[in-house]
Amino acid sequence: MITDQQIIYDALRIYAKHRQTFCEFVHKEDSESLEGKPFTDIEKADALKIAKQCSRLTDIAAQVLQDQQSPIIIPGK
Repeated sequence: MITDQQIIYDALRIYAKHRQTFCEFVHKEDSESLEGKPFTDIEKADALKIAKQCSRLTDIAAQVLQDQQSPIIIPGK
């Protein structure tokens, strides 16, 4: 049976990947928001900060699962 921790880790891993993709998009030259405006420096900094925070939380969740020796989810994959 898959545990709650495994479900949360998997969801966090996917969310972190989306945040990283968004951060890369925001920092591309000529990228625009849905309103058609260029992203501000604050928006770019926030995107980077959130992507890093999601990555950090994913790493922590992976370590927790590794400590529990999960047979289903292999952290880092």
